[in-house]
Amino acid sequence: MKKFITLLIAIVVLSVYSMAEVRIGFVNTQQIISSTKIGMKTAKKLEKRQKEERDKLLAFQAKISKLEEEKSSPSTAKEKKQAMSREIFSAKKELKKKYDQLTADFQKYSQNELKLLENKINPIIQDIGKAKGYTAIYDVQRSGTIYIDNSVNITKTVIDAINLKYPN
Repeated sequence: MKKFITLLIAIVVLSVYSMAEVRIGFVNTQQIISSTKIGMKTAKKLEKRQKEERDKLLAFQAKISKLEEEKSSPSTAKEKKQAMSREIFSAKKELKKKYDQLTADFQKYSQNELKLLENKINPIIQDIGKAKGYTAIYDVQRSGTIYIDNSVNITKTVIDAINLKYPN
């Protein structure tokens, strides 16, 4: 009899627990970044850094192009052309190395900046989730979701809250 009552209580507790409302929400971080002031500020910062690095590479490429032009000039001596060929080859190798290094540096910089942004945005999303009773909130970009009903998309609410907290 004692086992039966324990089993009955367990069934009642589990059935009540399973009837609890599960509320899921979704956010679109790309839209959050492009629609919030703090997100746009981060995006502009990344664009500026990328342009600076691209300009460095273009300047180096221009030097190589100038050497190639000079080498192809009919007035350039044969011995000098051979030396210039080696110099151009070395410069192209160096350009490739610079490109690889700048790309790696930019990726690291970009990841760091986006992590800083995420550290500001995530607490706001969590606060909204707690205040509105969400069980979980997923990021559309990271979740692999194919379809989301608009009623569970809280991106606009998050954007408004972020712009309120970070007006500039």
